[in-house]
Amino acid sequence: MLASDFTVNSWARSKTGKLKGNGDEKVIVLFEQDLNTLAEEAPKKNFSEAEVEKFFLAVAPELDSILGLYYPRP
Repeated sequence: MLASDFTVNSWARSKTGKLKGNGDEKVIVLFEQDLNTLAEEAPKKNFSEAEVEKFFLAVAPELDSILGLYYPRP
């Protein structure tokens, strides 16, 4: 549960890549993550403007927390 109001699912993916720019190339780790409400609830749930705002305010710290599980700070 996110913010005690939203049932969510999430996934995360890490992959390596190269970032090109300004004539140079850097090796990077790209971390993608997705956190959303359940598709099964879509037919019966319409989120109000206030609920959408609450979701986005709650999701940022949660995304940081998930990132920390995969890449903890020393």
